Amino acid sequence: MALKSNVFTVEHEAFLESLADLGHYQMLIAWQLRLAKDSVGRSLKVVEKQGHKDMYGAANGMSIINIFHDGKLDIRAPYGKRVSEGERLLPMAEEMERRFNSFLLVWVFEKVEQHLQALYGKLLYQLRDEVTVSDKQDFHRRHPKWSKQERTPHYFDAYAAFCWKRDDKKVIAAFEKHLAWKRVTYLAYHEMPWREYIETIAFCRHRIVHNDGRVSAPSMNKLSKGQKAYVQECLHDSLYSKHKHILPTTKHIDGLFEAVASYGWALYVLLSERCGMEDESEFFRPEGGGKRKVKPG
Repeated sequence: MALKSNVFTVEHEAFLESLADLGHYQMLIAWQLRLAKDSVGRSLKVVEKQGHKDMYGAANGMSIINIFHDGKLDIRAPYGKRVSEGERLLPMAEEMERRFNSFLLVWVFEKVEQHLQALYGKLLYQLRDEVTVSDKQDFHRRHPKWSKQERTPHYFDAYAAFCWKRDDKKVIAAFEKHLAWKRVTYLAYHEMPWREYIETIAFCRHRIVHNDGRVSAPSMNKLSKGQKAYVQECLHDSLYSKHKHILPTTKHIDGLFEAVASYGWALYVLLSERCGMEDESEFFRPEGGGKRKVKPG
């Protein structure tokens, strides 16, 4: 029997391309900051030789516009002056890189979330004659317009988004149930399986967005040993705070890119097999085509 055209390919390729974009941003920021550090180091030596130690630095201030002023010119009031001088410029540059990395972690999780929702909706549509969706009555009650489009691709896309918002763990468990997930032998950092890894970056993303990257002791106590170690690696002191924040290193974010891309590829392969579709990815194939170099578990 001929294999069907693969409906997952476009989504899979778009996911990898989005990760590649973010990885390029990361590389450029890290490169610029390394150049800045080198420049600061050279400038500090020159200034020190001239007998002006700690006189080299950078400063900025913020402003508020008086929005109640009736004149023709805007009137501004200054606030928030910040000054970094001498050797303090170097740790500031390092924190800038880690803070940008925290934003990258958030962006990567958002991409993962969108990707899993899209794949889940497509999987449910392909299995519509085999699998009965749960919570269908609640979905129709909350979104009555979709009840008239039941069994359409758009219906399952909307249902997938609904399920993820209600219980993302349930969606991840559904992938493991319907796919041959036991073939995936890779464990992400600190021996965390796929489900646990996704939960961990979701945990970090939530704290970065809603709590400035701070993590409370009670929330840490709910994590597994591997999850605790992962989060602990991300925590660093901030120059402007007495608290530790999720400020991951570039090495840590490199590992994040590698893990989510690898799991994304595994999902694509297993989805293709489950739905009888052509595997159109070219990873780990010998030159000239042929069978993929993979050992099933």
